[in-house]
Amino acid sequence: MSEPYDLQRVYAERAGKPFEFTWADRVWTLPNLLMLDIEVQDRIENLDPGSSTVETFNSLFDDIMGAEQGAEWRQQVRPLPMLMDLLAAWTEHSGAQLGEAPASDDSSKSTGRPSKRTSKGSTASASRKPSRAPRKAATPRVSSSSASVA
Repeated sequence: MSEPYDLQRVYAERAGKPFEFTWADRVWTLPNLLMLDIEVQDRIENLDPGSSTVETFNSLFDDIMGAEQGAEWRQQVRPLPMLMDLLAAWTEHSGAQLGEAPASDDSSKSTGRPSKRTSKGSTASASRKPSRAPRKAATPRVSSSSASVA
């Protein structure tokens, strides 16, 4: 009998190493973002610092760090700008791009055919059409030195 496909091992190798950082004279560890449950990833992606409560952040970091480390993390001073910097560095380390699905492409593909015209007639311009009348001959200018005063 063959062994079952070890998805956990394969995905752990793909996702990479945990993220370690120092704060309050201690080393803290976050798992690679790509290893988190889809619901936690969704909460991180939809995190709005302007409208989130302290409990929102505490709950999120409890889920990310685990109960023991999360409880110790709550005892520290955690300025919001530092938390946002931490999340950005962690996301970059994890190779994740929040806001974009991992399989999405940077740009849309060409359909390979030109667009269809949207109307059969031509659209008239609202600007005045040039006059077809013949131009008048210009009157020669008179220089001030040759002009006579009467």
